[in-house]
Amino acid sequence: MKSRKSFLQNRICNGQYLSQQEQIELIELKDKKLFKLYISKHWLPDDAEVKLIELKDKELIRLYISKYELSGDAEVKLIKLKDKELLKVYLSKYWLSDNAAVELMELKDKELIGLYISEDRLSLGAQIKLIELGDRELIRLYISEHRLLVDAEVKLIELGDKELFKCYISEYWLSVDAQIKLVELEDNGLFELYISKHCLSDEAEVKLIELGDKELIGLYNSRYGG
Repeated sequence: MKSRKSFLQNRICNGQYLSQQEQIELIELKDKKLFKLYISKHWLPDDAEVKLIELKDKELIRLYISKYELSGDAEVKLIKLKDKELLKVYLSKYWLSDNAAVELMELKDKELIGLYISEDRLSLGAQIKLIELGDRELIRLYISEHRLLVDAEVKLIELGDKELFKCYISEYWLSVDAQIKLVELEDNGLFELYISKHCLSDEAEVKLIELGDKELIGLYNSRYGG
């Protein structure tokens, strides 16, 4: 082991790039000084990053993420560690991959999720996961800063929370597909909230007529004529 460490140290001091196997050996050594010297000039490939996270050495991980963004697979591994301190460091510096953002939502940690969504727009999968969590405070925090993607708007409508829906439509009009979903749900309360702010698209008006719900049609006509 000692001779192997000396071999790696010699290559690193000479500024040489280590092979993937040598990088993994370096990580397993847990020599923070040597590791720091290596990553001062070179980043790790995806498999070595995953190995770094799996080793669960907080100091090595901190050294690396303070300098480099992780691959998507390594991000997911980092989130699954559930180490709040490391995650705060990472989330303050980088955007997450789609899969990692969904994984973050699944942690259900309000502080970490709040930190992330206050700065970054979520992927569709992460938006849907956020709404499925049903946490009003987090959802409100996100929709007060970011518009939802179409399928996430549909999820918000299906959630049926009038307070959150009102918050959202005070900032944005719904996409055509979401308007059609709103009409199809035949929820008078949500429908009335929406038309108090916005008229329907042509496509949603057609769907409203097709459904033939006299009460919804009456609500709409009383505001927009017809």
